Amino acid sequence: LGGVQRSTVTCNACHSTAAAYEMWHSLSLSLPEQEHPCTIEQLVIDFVGSEPLSDPTDRCERCWTPNQRAKAERLIRWPSVLILHLKRWEVTSMRPFRQRKVPTPVEYRTVFVADVAQPAYLLRGVVQHHGDAGGGHYTSMVRAPDNFWYSCDDERSPERVPTATALAAQAMILVYERT
Repeated sequence: LGGVQRSTVTCNACHSTAAAYEMWHSLSLSLPEQEHPCTIEQLVIDFVGSEPLSDPTDRCERCWTPNQRAKAERLIRWPSVLILHLKRWEVTSMRPFRQRKVPTPVEYRTVFVADVAQPAYLLRGVVQHHGDAGGGHYTSMVRAPDNFWYSCDDERSPERVPTATALAAQAMILVYERT
């Protein structure tokens, strides 16, 4: 199920770089706070971008310049099963602990092309949460081997639903399978 990602940290002062490779099994994608929909493709592109390191005590290991390093993520091997976790919970207070659901709409389709050099992914499952933070209920939409979508809820038997219903869900987790 796993892929491989390369994290590269570069110092903007002396241009030294350090790279690390690690396995990953899912991508946790941050959602922007906005009313208009964003696409799953844009969230993945934002994930693999470059950003400054935010640790105020960060120093370059070569020149010791503070706060001049940036980290870039690159996905170099994609898994056969792609799991995308959309970060829909935002912590608003630590004491007392409070969180809220991020309502940003996300558009996704039944086919996801991660890299034009790789086979496309077919959407197989959508997990969604109903209710508020700290409570509620999780359900899923599953594309079965018969190619029909089914709504799965532990409170009732699975029922067949149109593809549009699965694509309209406020997804928290998307499960794709390489075609």
